[in-house]
Amino acid sequence: FGFLGLSKAGRLGTGKGMAVAGLILGAVGTLLTIPVGYVASLIYGQVATAKTNVVASNNMKQIGFGTHNFASNNNDVLPPGSFGQFGRKGDGTGKSLSWRVAVLPFIEQDAVYRQFRLAEPWDSPANAKPAAVPIKAFADPGDATNQTRYRGFVSPGAVFDPNQSGGGLNLGKCPDGTGNTILFVEAADQVPWAQYNELRADGASFPPLGRPGSDTFVVCMGDLNVRTVRKTVDPKVLKAAVTSNGGETIPFDW
Repeated sequence: FGFLGLSKAGRLGTGKGMAVAGLILGAVGTLLTIPVGYVASLIYGQVATAKTNVVASNNMKQIGFGTHNFASNNNDVLPPGSFGQFGRKGDGTGKSLSWRVAVLPFIEQDAVYRQFRLAEPWDSPANAKPAAVPIKAFADPGDATNQTRYRGFVSPGAVFDPNQSGGGLNLGKCPDGTGNTILFVEAADQVPWAQYNELRADGASFPPLGRPGSDTFVVCMGDLNVRTVRKTVDPKVLKAAVTSNGGETIPFDW
């Protein structure tokens, strides 16, 4: 419209100043819109991520308290990664029930827990019904499925080490200290919460952690301290935090 006014002003001899002013204001407005919109989108994304992290942290705290309450009722011993009587598999996957099933009575889900048959696979005809129930504490914020990202490590020396006898880690006998040991973590991939499908950390690299698109992941330590960690964390520090008996002390700002 400014250009149109400028062309007419040239023929008519009036309104040229107004047309030029309109062109300048339009250009300035356009230039301001781009960075303002970009900054606004960044702020919105950061707020949404922060809100999601808060919900994930609250979920983790609830699950963490549940695992500790389980231990309090079982001589201070956490549930094994592979829970139930069907058996276990050392690579972190299998037909067994997950430690999350053991925690159900301690996160106000006793009615769901009582439906499971511990001597059967997690996806047996009898267990399929309770395994399909969405558990809010296990789910992604706003999600309503039977999937979860909250998974434990089953590597040698980890809290859910499949080679441990008598169940999971004894909280009173954690060589590195519970504050230096990961209880469970937010993984990138979702799995059915009832399934024994946990994470390995044997090599130099780790499985993907944290929600896709986020540059952080949430972790619950053995002392129930829930913290947000950047995905750029040193793998050596992360591996030290996975093991309960490596003799490492985790940096405060890792």
